[in-house]
Amino acid sequence: MSDIPDIEPIRCRFNDLDLQMAQPDFFKDSRKAVTLSREHQKLQTLLALFDQLQDLKVSIAENESLVSDSASEPELKELAREE
Repeated sequence: MSDIPDIEPIRCRFNDLDLQMAQPDFFKDSRKAVTLSREHQKLQTLLALFDQLQDLKVSIAENESLVSDSASEPELKELAREE
């Protein structure tokens, strides 16, 4: 999936926003706080989707391995195909 950009800068920005939001004076500038909170929420959603994608890739690889393994039981192969 080469269409997906490097996620690490996004994780770094998310962590940076976490640190900023944890500061006691974060809400002194309410306009800035709202803007950063929205960005934080969007990044949180994006990171959750990326993590789901990674989990699905692992699951697909495991199922493909079961299907191609000649030692696997036929019922197990069928379950892996369906999955």
